This record gives sequence, structure tokens and C-alpha cells, in this order.
Amino acid sequence: MRTSVVKRDLEKGQLSFAFCGLIDIDAGYYGRGNYGMVADNHDGTVTKLFFREDALHDNDHRIQMYQNEISALKLLSGTALSTHQVPALVNDYGLVDHDRILAAYRMTKLNGRVIPKTEFDHLTQNQKDKFYHDIGTMIADFHTQATAQIGAGIKGIEITVSECEITFISQLDPHRTRALLIANKFYKQNQTPTIQHGDLHLGNIIINDDEDHMGFIDFGTLGAVSDRLLDIVTAGNNCNDSTTPDKHTKILAAYNDRRGTYIDETSLLLSRLATATGRLKYAWYDTARRREEIEAIDQILPRLADAGIIPRPR
Repeated sequence: MRTSVVKRDLEKGQLSFAFCGLIDIDAGYYGRGNYGMVADNHDGTVTKLFFREDALHDNDHRIQMYQNEISALKLLSGTALSTHQVPALVNDYGLVDHDRILAAYRMTKLNGRVIPKTEFDHLTQNQKDKFYHDIGTMIADFHTQATAQIGAGIKGIEITVSECEITFISQLDPHRTRALLIANKFYKQNQTPTIQHGDLHLGNIIINDDEDHMGFIDFGTLGAVSDRLLDIVTAGNNCNDSTTPDKHTKILAAYNDRRGTYIDETSLLLSRLATATGRLKYAWYDTARRREEIEAIDQILPRLADAGIIPRPR
């Protein structure tokens, strides 16, 4: 029998005490992220472990993410609509006294799989269009469900996403900065706080091919957010699909159709601009990422000028 990854790491001394007995040494990796890992218990459940960091502020942030996720799962645990599912919380182990693990909990394993980016890149255009439609429909159902079920419970979940501030971009030319400030004013005036997942990417979306269902995982950033289109923008951005330039519009169209809303293209452009500007702030010292966000901004500004939101460049 093949030695499990967990057991091999234990033998190498990279892990210790089988994670305090929270998982069996024969468990397998189900997923790995920046803050920890998920182990498959082979019994229909998985255990999520948050790794400990030496820096205190890093641990504080990880504790908050763990608490966010536990709060979200307690409020949404095991729910399912026609388009999506959410894991059910089985055991909350809490904060762990361990030199490697900070906190842990156990939840049901959703049926399905994530789509690797390499596989997504090779989907046909029809398959991608269906994916964007399904994502828009799923986000609409999730927002409806979260609003109905969380309600006042959102007070126990951190607001993890804030409105973008534009004024820090002193390095940009004056005309671009002025356009951003005007656009940001419109953006802030037209926001309605809603509950958002906050981190939708291919690794957090489970696809069930047999039942044509999707599932959401990883609720560490779920919270009340000023931008009601954050999940739509984030999902579109994280697909990195250069062959579908209107992917955000496709997701929004399915979202509007599902919820019966009439959110227009201009609102979507403003949200995309705010997201790109916020990402630029944190990517300022990364040349490649800075270039990517500035290119996104420069693609959106002319469309906002066409819509009459900002003045045309002189």
C-alpha cells in the first residue's frame, strides 16, 4: 500500500504527533493553502488545520479567519439549494496547544472536485460559458441563502473587506488619478452592504459533474462587505481567462436572471475598478502584479467615460 503524504511527512519529522491526534496518520491531503491544510479522513469527512506562525500578528489573523469560518459554518452548515452545497460542521476542536497547529475543525466532505487551472484553460468556449452561467447562478443563490439564514448573526463575523481608497496612488498621472477619484465617488454612493464569500476562486469551488451541482468551501473571509458585486468580480478575476473578455458580464447576467435584479454594466465596471485599485495598493512593490492591475484599470476607465461617469481624457 502506498504511504500517505501525512505519514511520510511524520516520518521525515516535518509534522509531529499526528496533529495532536486530530487526524489519522493514514489520512491523505485533500487540499493545501497559505494558512493550513485539509486532510481527507476517508469517512465522508475532512479535517481542516490552521498552521501556526511565529509572528504574533500572523497568528491573530489566522485565528480570526478560523473564527470567521466556524461562525459561517454554524450558520450555514449543511445547507443546499438547487445549485450549491455548503459543508456541515461535525466537530470544532478550537484553538490547539501544539507547536505546529493553531486551530482545527472537522466538516463533511462535499461530493465533487475542484477544477485545476490547467484543466480550466483547456475547456471549450461553450464549457467556459456554461461555467460562468453556473457560477453566476450559484452566487445568486448563495447571497439569497446567506442573507436569509445569517441575518443578525453577521455581527459575529469580521468585516474583512473594506472600501477602496484611491488617494494613495500618487505615482499615477494626475488625469488618471482624477478619473479614479470621480469613479470611486460614484462607487461609494451606490453600494449596499451585503454578505459575501469574499474569496471565490477555482480552488474554493467544488464541482459535482453527476448532479450538476457546485459547492463553496473556505469561509475565512466571509463577512458583511460594502461591495455587493465582490463575489462576481472576484470569481471572474480569478479565472484568468483571456479568451473570454466579457466573463464578468456573463456571470452578472446569470446572477441578475436568478435573483430578478437589474444590476447594470456600469455598476459592474465600478466594482471591477475598485477591486483593481485595491489590489494595486497591495501589489505596488510587485512589478508584474502592478502592471496587471494598471492594465485592468486602463481598460475600464474608457468604458466608464463612455457611460458618462468620468470625463474623457483631454
